[in-house]
Amino acid sequence: GTDGNGCSNTASVDVTSTASPSINATITNIYNGYGISCKGGNDGAIQTNVQGGKAPYSYTWNNGATSSFLSNLSAGTYIVNVEDSNGCLSTESITINEPSTLSYLNVVEDVTCFDEQDGKIQLYPTGGVAPYTISWFDGSSLSYLNNLSNDYYSFTITDANNCSTSDSVEVYEPSELLITIDTIPPTCERINDGQIDAFITGGTYPYTYSLNGSATALPVDSIAIGSYLLKVTDSNNCTQSLAFDLGPLQPRCFMIPNMYSPNYDGYNDEFRIQHGIWSSYTITIYNQIGQLVYSGSNNTPYWDGFSNGEPLPTGDYYYQLLTNEGEVIYGYVTLIR
Repeated sequence: GTDGNGCSNTASVDVTSTASPSINATITNIYNGYGISCKGGNDGAIQTNVQGGKAPYSYTWNNGATSSFLSNLSAGTYIVNVEDSNGCLSTESITINEPSTLSYLNVVEDVTCFDEQDGKIQLYPTGGVAPYTISWFDGSSLSYLNNLSNDYYSFTITDANNCSTSDSVEVYEPSELLITIDTIPPTCERINDGQIDAFITGGTYPYTYSLNGSATALPVDSIAIGSYLLKVTDSNNCTQSLAFDLGPLQPRCFMIPNMYSPNYDGYNDEFRIQHGIWSSYTITIYNQIGQLVYSGSNNTPYWDGFSNGEPLPTGDYYYQLLTNEGEVIYGYVTLIR
């Protein structure tokens, strides 16, 4: 500068500039490539190293922490502001990642038939960090179980970071295949007008049926008396069988009276044969000393107690009936006056 007398002097001044702090933040706990061992955990840690600026330094984190080392951290992004003693400020951010949730997929094959042991379970671990180990309730370490019955099966899956999840899977079985028979008996032993039906419960719908070894649908009509075996097969090829006998509603397919009273009072006045099985027949009737007193057929279907125009007395009369099928039927009828 120059003073008022025109005298001047020159001086120099050194100005020193201090650089802002440089922050190096690192994740100190590494779990197979992740900063957190398990999904939702809080075992992460961050260490900050500061260079430059002028110590000492103060730390302010977005989670409220004020130190250079943070622990017990969960996944997320952490931001730190570092201020040196000159008031210079630097900012750094770092993100801690975590594995996805350790879980599993399962494929279950249920038991096919009631009370059998052919169920299967296959486990497919997902998430976490491979490789995985599986521990079943019985100590098995395979990813699958075979020959299973209806039950719950518990297991634990553990990943490479020692994270684990436990659960159980149920193997189902169908209820027992049961048959309830519903029949309509044939009218009599020689008329095939019966019916067989059944009510099926349990197993796995739909069902197929066989009757005495032949495939059929239900109900089955035109059934005769006899012994039958109904077999039911469900869609899993489970079977149930039921044997039963089917008898007639009445033992004989015809009715021949054992007495009648031809007194013309409107009740039981004729010896009349009732049937539904013969196309034709002939009948002869004899008295107690073997004399023929009546001869008729299906065209003359009743006897009125007369012989040659004369009424016959009270007594027992023997009859012989011959059908078109060659069957001969014998018996007695009592005539009452």
